[in-house]
Amino acid sequence: MNKTKGITKHFSFLNLKLLLLLGFYGNFFACQPDDSNEPSTYSHEVRVGSSANHIISGETYKFLQVQFQYMPDQKPTQRALDEVKVFIESIIEKPKGIEYFIDEVPSGGKESYTTDDIREYERKHRTMFSSGDTLAVYFLFADADDAGNDQNSVTLGKAYWNTSMVLYEKTISDRTGGIGKPRQDVMESTVLQHEFGHILGLVNLNDDMVSYHEDNNHEGHCKNTECLMYWTTGNGSFVQDLVGRQVAPSLDEACLMDIEARK
Repeated sequence: MNKTKGITKHFSFLNLKLLLLLGFYGNFFACQPDDSNEPSTYSHEVRVGSSANHIISGETYKFLQVQFQYMPDQKPTQRALDEVKVFIESIIEKPKGIEYFIDEVPSGGKESYTTDDIREYERKHRTMFSSGDTLAVYFLFADADDAGNDQNSVTLGKAYWNTSMVLYEKTISDRTGGIGKPRQDVMESTVLQHEFGHILGLVNLNDDMVSYHEDNNHEGHCKNTECLMYWTTGNGSFVQDLVGRQVAPSLDEACLMDIEARK
């Protein structure tokens, strides 16, 4: 999906092949966040990438809360959660720390979800918002496909606001596991990290690259074929590239330099 200011970023299959590479054990997670869902004065409903500096830097917002919500039977694998934790903590500076919350939420009750459906669901169920020197980000794991899917294109995940991302967990689980398919945890981890990369402003969502590395044919994505933010991993399809992988692709040096410049 091409980059347009204010538009969502997402993963997509073409002919059931993924083309757009966008978007704790024990007691690590708090069991349940505060059930007050009153929004703060901080705007959580603006374009993807606009909060990149706030998320990355510890200068203004010194504490980060990461909220994961999953619809029934859509809880992500523990390994994917572990790996996104490592990813977040390796690139973000928060002097007061980072805290993670996970809870189950009701089904949205639809056979598929439009982006507007997901946004409205977040308005009803998200309980953690930025306030004071605390910034909050939100992941939702949905129990149905994206409404824009067709025989040629299937969306796995989407960054749709400045601190918000959705993973179509049912879609992912339907396409992983078994012979000739990627591991579920590896695909989850890849989508999670890629979508988080978009809300960190990758690639060029704020017109502030340290060096030019945006793919001219796939805006919002890195031109390095080995990078997490490449539009697809390598020359083959995304699914084929993930088969046999044990971990998600990583950010390349150019993407890491963009993040470092925002600290």
